[in-house]
Amino acid sequence: SLSGIYGGNSTSYMLTNGLGRVFIEGLGTGSRTGNVLVPVGALRNSYTPITLNNTGTPDTFMVWVYSAVYQYYFYDIPTTTTLNTDAVGRSWIVEEFHTGGNLAITMQWNASDELPGFDRTQCFVSHYTKASTWKQAGPPGPATGTGPYSMSMSGFTSFSPFGVGSAGSPLPVNNVPVNNDNIIVYPNPVSGPVLYINFANTTAKDMNISITDIVGKTWNEHVDMSAINAGVLPVNVSLLPQGVYLLHIADNTGAAIKTIRFVKQ
Repeated sequence: SLSGIYGGNSTSYMLTNGLGRVFIEGLGTGSRTGNVLVPVGALRNSYTPITLNNTGTPDTFMVWVYSAVYQYYFYDIPTTTTLNTDAVGRSWIVEEFHTGGNLAITMQWNASDELPGFDRTQCFVSHYTKASTWKQAGPPGPATGTGPYSMSMSGFTSFSPFGVGSAGSPLPVNNVPVNNDNIIVYPNPVSGPVLYINFANTTAKDMNISITDIVGKTWNEHVDMSAINAGVLPVNVSLLPQGVYLLHIADNTGAAIKTIRFVKQ
C-alpha cells in the first residue's frame, strides 16, 4: 500500500530547511496519478509547496526546498553564494529514484519570498542543469494568483534544482553566445583564459569595459582596449574564479551602453 499526504497549508506543512527530505512513493502512470501537493517550506513563516504530476514511469520522488537560490549546486547541495536579485528567493529540489519520469510541476511562493527586482508579471520557470548552469525552461509570463503566487510547467524528464526568475535574472545564465545588438561575447561559458568581444559594426573606440561579479565585486576595472583587432577584443579572464560575471560596456563619459552576462567555468 502507498502512504499519502493529506492537507497541508500555510500553518501546517513540512519544514525542509536543507536537511529534510520528503519522499513521494508510486507517483506515475498506473499508480498515483494527477496532481500531488507536497506541502513543504524552508522557513517557519514561509510556506512554499510544490505540486507534482508524473505522466511517466511510476517512481519515488524526493522533494525539498532551500530558503535561498544559489549560483551553483553540487549534487543538489549549494556550493556558492546566493543570488540576490530578480528571482524568487527559493530553490525547489526534485529528484527521482529511477529514470523514466515525465513531470509537471507547480511552484508556489509568497510576496515576501521575492528578491529585489523580481517582476511577477514576466517570470518563468528555471531549471538547474547537470551542466552546472541555470537555464530558462519556458517563456516568460505572469504568475498565477494574487498572493500566494505560482508558476507551472510540464515535460521535465531530468531533475535537479528548480527556481523562478524574471527579466534580468541570474536565472538563466546563458549557455550560448550572447548577441546584444551589434556586440557579441564568446565563448559563453568560457573555460579557457580568453573571452572575446566582437563589436561587429559597432565602433569600439573610446569605450570603457569593466568586469564585476553578480554581487558587485569589481574584478577588472579597466579592460585594456589596445589589443582590439578587426573589431574583436580578447579579454584575459584567466584570474577569474568559476562563477557568473557581468561585462559592463560604457562610453568615455561613463554612460552605460551594454551589460552582458557571462559564465567562467
